[in-house]
Amino acid sequence: MKEWTSNAEWPEGQIMQPRALGKTIDYHETESAAKAVCRMLERDGLGGEGKIFPVRTWTDNIKEKKNAG
Repeated sequence: MKEWTSNAEWPEGQIMQPRALGKTIDYHETESAAKAVCRMLERDGLGGEGKIFPVRTWTDNIKEKKNAG
């Protein structure tokens, strides 16, 4: 079950996907996998191309958010 997300906020106008609103999210089974994706985005940029880099990245525990909410 995927319980973690990796999240990234991108510079204004750089992400042109409907509903993205400058942010992307991916789902992961473990916290370490989510953190690894964040590190990779910070190091290599969007798609690993080294052209667009996130303003910030973070991870969230989906279960904790559901229980808090």
